[in-house]
Amino acid sequence: MNTSGDCISNFRNRIGNLNLAYGAAYYPWLYSYLGPGQDFEILDHIPLHNLQQILPEVFAKTFLNSSPPPSGEYLHQSLKSLSPTYQSLLSVIQEKLGLLPTSGFLAGAYAFVDNSRGVWKAPANISLNSVRSTSFSISNLIQEDLNIHPSGKSINAIREFPRKGVLVWGSRTLAGNDPEWRYIPVRRTVSMIEHSIRNGLQYVVFEPNEPKIWKEIKLTCSNFLNGLWRQGGLAGAKPDEAFFVKVGLGETMTSQDILDNKLIVEIGMALVRPAEFIILRIKLKTVGS
Repeated sequence: MNTSGDCISNFRNRIGNLNLAYGAAYYPWLYSYLGPGQDFEILDHIPLHNLQQILPEVFAKTFLNSSPPPSGEYLHQSLKSLSPTYQSLLSVIQEKLGLLPTSGFLAGAYAFVDNSRGVWKAPANISLNSVRSTSFSISNLIQEDLNIHPSGKSINAIREFPRKGVLVWGSRTLAGNDPEWRYIPVRRTVSMIEHSIRNGLQYVVFEPNEPKIWKEIKLTCSNFLNGLWRQGGLAGAKPDEAFFVKVGLGETMTSQDILDNKLIVEIGMALVRPAEFIILRIKLKTVGS
């Protein structure tokens, strides 16, 4: 595959191999819409010595020599008086100022999906607001290389479709060869569950590691996971297919664990298929008996 400067290969070679399941990459960069007037409002925030990189040299020299320094409004009016050059200048400004990395757009897309559906919904097949076009057109063949690669470092495509606009067209982590963690919603949901349960069980630090507390923990975790299942966050037609919670002597802990004040909770979650569980082990410290 030959993309701009072979940036995909450079990225895969330099990203390393640690914690890939906690990261995701998207390609390509995007052209945003600059609304009416924004083209020149944004010039107020650009150092004058950089204007030569944006505007044709003859105009940049004129503005750079002006005193006091021109404002965005002044530039707007001055350039507009140079019509028909004005429209070509707008195109230059759109091209230079409108090209942005994907991170901001994807942060908004993630937040929208989280609020409307939940972290278990893939942030994919959704349109991106304020995007005019992609900076590179991705074909089906290129997307195949992005998604599935010998390195395992999957990259999610952002594609432009007729009558649909610009869509996020992938939901893979950088750990593409990991059958358990290759999908973004799986990794994010497990992280959310672990964080939530750890926060909810902080009180056990001050409790003895004994059957009474084990029963409380199992009930608390089961109620939380049952709520997620009812919202559609876990797969399965019934709770037994969606999750399980284990805690206790002979189940998750040995006698030595209890003597060492180690409380271990084991949780199984079905995030893709019913009864195919991802196992999460949470280890806590308790006070002595």
